[in-house]
Amino acid sequence: MALTYRTVLTACLLNTILLMFLWMIVKKTRTIKRWGPSLILVVLGVSVVRMFLPVEFGYTYSIYLEKYWTDVCDVLRYQIDLPDGYCITVYQLLGVVWVAGAVFLIVKKCAAYWKASRIVGLMEEIPKNILRDCVADWEGYPELEKLKVVVCPNCDSPFLMRIFKPVVVISDRKWEKDELAYVLKHEVLHYRSHDIIWKIAVDLLCTFFWWNPVFYLLKREMFQLIEIRNDLRITKQMTSGEKIGYMNCLVSVTKSIGKRNQAFAIGFTKNNVRELKQRMELIADKGRTHWKSGIVFATFFLCLQILTTCVVIEPWFPDPPGVDGTFNEENTYLIKNGNVYDVYSNIEGKWKYYFSDDRRENFTRKVKVYEKEEDLKKNSLKNSRVSYYGI
Repeated sequence: MALTYRTVLTACLLNTILLMFLWMIVKKTRTIKRWGPSLILVVLGVSVVRMFLPVEFGYTYSIYLEKYWTDVCDVLRYQIDLPDGYCITVYQLLGVVWVAGAVFLIVKKCAAYWKASRIVGLMEEIPKNILRDCVADWEGYPELEKLKVVVCPNCDSPFLMRIFKPVVVISDRKWEKDELAYVLKHEVLHYRSHDIIWKIAVDLLCTFFWWNPVFYLLKREMFQLIEIRNDLRITKQMTSGEKIGYMNCLVSVTKSIGKRNQAFAIGFTKNNVRELKQRMELIADKGRTHWKSGIVFATFFLCLQILTTCVVIEPWFPDPPGVDGTFNEENTYLIKNGNVYDVYSNIEGKWKYYFSDDRRENFTRKVKVYEKEEDLKKNSLKNSRVSYYGI
C-alpha cells in the first residue's frame, strides 16, 4: 500500500462526493422510517472510517487527467524555500496544518471534557429514594442503582457523561415526576447501549477532518440518529398516552435550553426545531422498518466505497522538465517498486535497468507499467522485442 498526496487528494474528493450524496438521502425522515437509524448509522460509520485509508492498493488503477487536476497537483508540488537551504512543498505544509488543526481541536475538546468531568464529580448526588419515587418501574432499569445522578445549576439539557463512573446531570429546574422519569430512562438506555462511546468516537473521527464541511453535517446527523434510535427503544412498549407525555417532556426541556453543547456528552435534547420535529414524528410513526431495501442500499453504497479504492487520479504533465522523449513507449517500460517506478529501456540496444523515478507523469501515457516482475512474464511483451530474461 502506498500513501501519497495524490491518493489522499483522490480519497478526499471521491468520498466527499459520496458522503454528500449519502447525507442528502439519510437526513430525510422517510428514509429513517423505512430503514431504521441503526442501519444508517453503520453505513455512515463505515464511510467515515474509509476516509482514514487514503492509500493506493495493489489493485488500484491510475487515471490521468491533464486539465484542472494537473494544475491543482502542480500547485501542491510547488516548493517553498526555507532558511538554511531547506524547502517544503505546498502539500507537505497543508498536511502539517491539517494535523496541527486536528490535534488542537481534539485537545481543546478533551480539556473541556476533563474540566466538566471534574466539576460534575464534586456535585452532590440525588438520593436513590427520591429517584425511586419518580420511576415507577424501577426494577426494569437496574443501571439506576449504580448511576450517579446530580443537579447542576448551570445545566440546560440533561445529559450523560463519562465512560467510567458515568454520571447523569440534570438542571435545577422544577421537574414533574413523570418528566424526571422519562429523562432518567432515556439516559439509562444511552448508558446500556454504550452510546457515549460511539458519540466520542464519532466526534473524534469527524474532528480530524475539521476542514471538510461535509463532516460537520455528518456528525450532526449521526448524533441525531443516536437520539432517534434511543427514542424508539424507550417508546417501543409505551402506550399512546405515555408517548404523548414523553414528547411533551422533550418540548418542555427544549424550550428552556440554549445552544451550548457539552463535549463528549449525550444530551436529552437540543435547541433545534427541525431535529425535535423529526424525533417526534418518528416516535409517533407506527410503520414497519423495511430491512431488505435498506440492506440493498447499504450494500450498493459500500460497493461504491470499495470502488473508490480501485482508482487514483494522477496528474499529467505533457512536457515534464528533464524528459525529452528519450524514454518512450517504443523503448521503455516501468515496473512499480513500492512508491517508485523502476525504469527499464533498450535505448542502448539491450534491455536493462536505468534508474528509479517517483513520478509516473514523467513518461508518456503509453509507456507500459507492471505491478511486479511476475506480471511482465505473463504479458504479451515476452513474445515481442522485450525479453524478460534479457533484463
